[in-house]
Amino acid sequence: PLYKPDWPVKHRPLDLDVHDLPHESSLIEWWYFHAHLKAADGTPFCVFAALFQLKIGDETLSHVHASVLLDGKRHAYYSCGEPHAAAAVAGARDPRADEYFERALMEVMAKRKLPLPDQTSAERFTVPADAMAFDCSRLGMHKTPSGAYRVTLSADAPPAGAHGPAAGSGFGFDLLFTPTKPAVRNGIDGVSPGVGSDDAMFYYSITRMDVSGTVTRAAPAAGAAGASSSSAAGSGGP
Repeated sequence: PLYKPDWPVKHRPLDLDVHDLPHESSLIEWWYFHAHLKAADGTPFCVFAALFQLKIGDETLSHVHASVLLDGKRHAYYSCGEPHAAAAVAGARDPRADEYFERALMEVMAKRKLPLPDQTSAERFTVPADAMAFDCSRLGMHKTPSGAYRVTLSADAPPAGAHGPAAGSGFGFDLLFTPTKPAVRNGIDGVSPGVGSDDAMFYYSITRMDVSGTVTRAAPAAGAAGASSSSAAGSGGP
């Protein structure tokens, strides 16, 4: 069916205690936070953090990305996948002979590596189905009892055993996103139809949040406060 049984009830307020969590029907699902901040010294920051979850074959894979834009000029980023991701993708894909780009990706993944600049975590991520307490290598997303969201990125270098470039290390953040407006449904009552029912997506967002915390650069942490431009979680697929 187009409208999946574990999607929010139509024409009712969104129950975020339920729908901030992963959905069994989703083939792909994501959570992201985006904030515009200003430090005490006036330095502007733009922060983005995202967690994607994808079902492929018999596996569920998670992948994270985080970035900070400083002064609209300097950009630091971090992308990381799980240690079983490359093998799962390589085992599930069989590109045609003329699909040169995908064949090149499969050559990389056949070596149990992710394409650069993405890092590969030494351990699988923790994305429980019953609590928004997501721990994904350096990136964490945790919902507080008050309904706020704490989003963190450790500024430490990747743990021993991780593979890939360390260009993203040395920056981080610890931010608290507090909603100031209720979540809203995007699309048609929250649904963005696809080509078929399997491609339909349920999407909601919290469009206004107060944000405070710290952003760490190569220098010591700078206190920052501001307002986010968006924060969202999505669900789609059968």
